Amino acid sequence: VPTLSLIDLVKTHLNSFKLFQESSSIPAKFLEDKEKLLARTIQIVELASETWLVTGRHPIPIIMAAAFLAWQSLRSVDRLSCTLTKFCKLAGMDMPRPTPQRLKELHNILLQMAPQLGWLRGLKVDRRSVSK
Repeated sequence: VPTLSLIDLVKTHLNSFKLFQESSSIPAKFLEDKEKLLARTIQIVELASETWLVTGRHPIPIIMAAAFLAWQSLRSVDRLSCTLTKFCKLAGMDMPRPTPQRLKELHNILLQMAPQLGWLRGLKVDRRSVSK
C-alpha cells in the first residue's frame, strides 16, 4: 500500500472511532482529541511502513494496533491498563483477528529502536512502558 494511500486509510478508519465524543458509555479519561490521535497514529503507521511491517499485509490490523499504541501514549497513566480488546469496544470497532499480532510486532520494533533514542538511554524500557 503506498504511503499516501495508507495515510488516507488511517484518516478514514479513525473517523469511525467513538472515542472523540462524550458519551455515558466512555469514561472521560478514555476520550481523546481526534487530531492528536490521528497525528500520532500516522507517525506509528509510517514507522511500520518504513520497517516493512505493512508489506504484504492487510492494513486495518496495523492501523488498529497503531491507534491503540497512540491512544495509550497520549495519556499513559490512565490508559496502560486498558487492553486492546477494551480499546476496540470503546472505539466501537471490530478487532480484526491479526491485530494482537501486529501490536506485538509494533512493540518489538519500538523496543529495538529504544536504545538508539538519546532520551531513553539509561532507562529500562520494556513491552509495557514502550508506549509511554
